[in-house]
Formats: sequence, structure tokens, C-alpha cells
Amino acid sequence: MRAGRSAAAVVALMVGACGSAPEVGYVTGGDTGELSTDADGHIDAADVGDELVADARPPDDVADGDVSIDASDTRPDTPDLGVDDVARDAPDPCATSPEEPNDSAAAATGLDVGATLNGRICANDLDWFGVELAAGESVSIAIRFTHRRGDLDAALYRAGDLTNPVMVADSGDDDELLSFGPATEATRLLVYLYGFEGAENTYTIAATTQQVPGTVATVRGVVTFDDRLFGPDGFTGEIASRPIRSGVVEVADETGTVIATTSTDDAGNFAADYVAEPGVAITVRALAAVTVDGLRVEVRDRSRSSALYSISGRTVAGAAELVTLHGAAETSAGPALHIADVVGDAFRFTRRFSDASAPTLRVSWQDGQPFSCGSCYSNQTISLGGQVEDPDQYDDDIILHEVGHYLVQHFGADSSPGGSHRDRLVSPQLAYGEGLAYFLSSAIREDPTMTDNFEASARFIDYEAVTLGGESIDDFFGTTNGRLNGDLREEVVAGVMWDVYDGPSAAEPFDAISLGPDATMAILFDYFHAGTAANVGPSGIDLSDFLNAVGCGFPEQGDALQLVVDDREFPWSVGDDTECSLKGDGFGRPEPTQAQLDAAARSEGRLVACGGDLCRDTTPR
Repeated sequence: MRAGRSAAAVVALMVGACGSAPEVGYVTGGDTGELSTDADGHIDAADVGDELVADARPPDDVADGDVSIDASDTRPDTPDLGVDDVARDAPDPCATSPEEPNDSAAAATGLDVGATLNGRICANDLDWFGVELAAGESVSIAIRFTHRRGDLDAALYRAGDLTNPVMVADSGDDDELLSFGPATEATRLLVYLYGFEGAENTYTIAATTQQVPGTVATVRGVVTFDDRLFGPDGFTGEIASRPIRSGVVEVADETGTVIATTSTDDAGNFAADYVAEPGVAITVRALAAVTVDGLRVEVRDRSRSSALYSISGRTVAGAAELVTLHGAAETSAGPALHIADVVGDAFRFTRRFSDASAPTLRVSWQDGQPFSCGSCYSNQTISLGGQVEDPDQYDDDIILHEVGHYLVQHFGADSSPGGSHRDRLVSPQLAYGEGLAYFLSSAIREDPTMTDNFEASARFIDYEAVTLGGESIDDFFGTTNGRLNGDLREEVVAGVMWDVYDGPSAAEPFDAISLGPDATMAILFDYFHAGTAANVGPSGIDLSDFLNAVGCGFPEQGDALQLVVDDREFPWSVGDDTECSLKGDGFGRPEPTQAQLDAAARSEGRLVACGGDLCRDTTPR
């Protein structure tokens, strides 16, 4: 038999004895390649190569006559897969996995040192493992899997702190490795294993430990970086030294093995306990990484290895002097620490309104290297331009704008198609997506302006005064056709949202509406993220939908809201364009059901539970 590349071809993969073991996935027509059989009806895996890729969920059109494959039938030199019976009603491979149920820290499967466990990550599945360390012991935990079949990531926590990981392993290739220690006291560690963006895969996990001789010591120090100051006209030429807050600091022994991890406080100070022989050399390393209540950012270079920036210093175990680490502006470490610290502000802002989890945010930046997009965001990564003439590494507003897209993806929602937008009239959906990101940048900084610095100039926008470089711009008002579906500038969106958010100002004494942070972010994070928002105006989420939420949720603010909208000549009427027929929770929609929340969460691998009047994200961080 020869299976071609027909889309109708579906092959089910099974492990164990023929017909008795659970299926582990399906191979559909586009992935099967040319599958040839020998005289005994076996499919030779050597003919398949990289073409045979298992999709962890069966397609919707699996029907009678589908071919299942028994992976237990192999030959010594060339592994082959035997054709088995028709695959029907296979049990859930995750539910029958031997380590299940271990979907929470409390139900973590014990990881015995020296033993290897087999496991599987499925959609919405999280696996936890626990390992015990004695004082003076270090541990290495190897998680083996094939990346092309599904990217798995892992984090290591102390059992008493599930907010701040002691290590995160999220490479983009096969396998992940976690390490810790030596422990300064008896310690229980928890391994959190999950699929990146809902990826599914099988894996093995094993732990090895070793006793490290030495005594407990403490190293203390401070981490700072240079910040280039700027104003409406651009860089002032001044340099300020600032502490990195919530920065990640590692202590490594002579072999480079990390023996302790800690974080800085708001003044950049840190203290880390470790075990080592007195007098041996140790390295203290400050990473360009910040972790705030489970939200993590890493600033990496643009090399093939995507190395994490850091700055380090050497001392000896047991030394009393402070370790001072400083990232200067003329080095790569200084700007990288600055970027991470700015993103930390966005995380602190976010944690005021949501305790939901999100994957690690990566910032890809290298001094002197531009991106074709300037600076942009996609797939948990900010591509930040490092060009000499436009150094975005010191543009706080631009950094926070890109972080805004990350926050909207994981905590809110938009319908932006992406694309070029600066100084352009664009679709309502794109204008909303970009204007929302600029609004979030302003809300995080509590400043209704945006500065994009160049080496010899600056682009300065004031959303209150409605000016660019001090000049009024006609396109900052209204839409191209005077209707809700007309093209508009992102500044219209950012300006209207800011006016709704803040109170009266000298530039806008008529602005009597002031929702403030809590109500505004409830709309942006809770209402839109649920996926059940009423849609008015053009299809998708745009400024009219935000105004609808405000008008329905706060009807007493209707007149004040209309004044703000009219000032920007946006063609929306609180009387004619508000759709509150779905009103059930004050934001123009009924309360979401658990099924709706599960569906919205499934696309991000989150777990959501409702209880009482609130629905909260219960995904461990």
C-alpha cells in the first residue's frame, strides 16, 4: 500500500501492544509523506524521516477505515511501524498517562532521584513534579523531548513560592534542563511543565543530585544601569544611574554552575545564600531579566543562540564586601538592563488588575542593528530597533507601546490585522490596536504624551493638546468618511481613551469623565478578554466598541462621554450608537459562562474557574 498526500488520509499513532494501548496522536494527509509498506504490511520508518509528525489531537473527520500504527513492532536495525486495526474511541492519552493527575502543585508527582518518568503534555494540560533536596545537595532535572513535535517549557519553583521561579527553561530546541543548588537547607522544589502556546508532546523527565561540600554563606550587592534622560525635544545629554528593580541575580561556582538565584529590591539591592568552600572563587551575575509576580521578561541579543544579556563580577566565597554591578550606557548590558526595568513597570501596572499568567516576554535587541519594522511585536517577542539614528533601547514610550501589544494579547483583546500605521490613516481595527497600545503606555507612565527619540531630534505627541511637535494635525480628528467604518489615525483612539481615563486638564477643561484605572482596565482586561463583547460599528474590536462598553457600563457618564467624543470629531453617539441589549454585568454583555471562559482560555493554555461573583485565572504562575 502507498499512501499519497491526500488530505483525507488519516493515520493514528499508537504505543504498546496492538489494539490495547492508547493512541498518542494522528498523522494527517499533508504530514504523512510517501508511506510505503513491506511484504508483511509494515510501514518502514526509514522511509518516513522528518515527514512523520504526530498531531496530538485527532482531526474532526476521523472515520471508519482510518489506519492505526503500532509503534511497538520494530526491527533491530531499521525501526518500522506495523499497520494495525481501525482506530476508534481511544481513551484520552493524558488522562491515562501514568503520572496523572498532576495538574497542580498540590498534586505534584514525586520525582525520585535516578528514576526516569514518561509523560505527556496535552492541550490545557499542566504537569507538576516534586523533588526533595537535603541541605548541601544540588539537583539537575533533564526534560527530554523532540522540539518539532511540540515545544515544551519548564520552570522551577520553591514549594513555598509559586510566584517567582528560581529558574525558567524555555529554549527553542530539543530538551530543557533545570538546575538548583546546592540547597542551604532541606528544600522541596516543584517543576512546572507546560506546552508553549498550547503545544503538545511526549517527554521523559529525570533528576540527579549530588552533595556539594562547603558552608552556607551570603553574598550581597547592588545592580544599577545608565539611563539617558529625554524631554519633548529629545535626549538632553544627561545620564542618570538607576537601580534595576525585581532583576534576576545568579551566583555561579568555578565551573559556571548556578548555585543560587535571587532578585533585587526597588533600590537594586540583593542578597543570596549559597553553599561553597570558603575562599573559592564565585561569580555574581545580574541578568537582563525581570520577574514581577510571575510575569517575566528577558532581553536577548540577535545571535543564533539568542544569548541573554548580563553583567557579572567575581568575588570569593565568604567575602564580606558588597558586589557592585553597573551597566554603562556605552555597553550592551546597560541598555539591556534599562529595557528590562521599563518592562517591569508594565508588569507592576498589570498586576494591579489581573493575576492571570502569561508566557515569558522576550525582547530581541542588539546595539546598532535595526529591524525592518523599526520596532514591533509578534509571538511573545518584541523586536526592538537598535539603530544608531533611532535608539529605541532608551525610548521608554516605544518599549511600553510594544509591551502594550503583549498585554492585550494575553490579558485583553483586539482585532488588529497588524501592519504599517505611523502617520497613516488606517482601518478602525488597526487604529484601535495601535492606539490602545499607546494608551497603555501612557497609563503605565501616567503621562498623556509620547516621545520617540532620535539622536538629533524627537517625535513628541501630546494627546491632551492634540498636537504633534506642538502643531495641531487635522488627521488627529474624525474619520475619513465621517462614519464609524472610516479610516482614522491611532492618535484619535489613544486621545479619546486617555480622556475617558483621566479627568479635566488645562488643555481640556470640558473633560468631565474620569473612569480611572480600575474601571478602565476592567473594560480592557475583563470585558474584552472574555470574548463575548457586544460588537457595534465595523466588524471586530474598534474604538466604537470601547465607547459602547463605557456608555453601557456607566450610563450616568453619558453626557460627559459625548463631549469627549465630539471634541475629537469621532462620529459616535451615545444615544444612537450604544447597544446595551446584551447588558448583564454593566459592560453591555451577559456574564460569561464557564464554557465561554474555557473556550477563551483554551487558545492560551490557561485554566479559568468561576466561583461566587468572580471568574479568576487559576493557572499556576
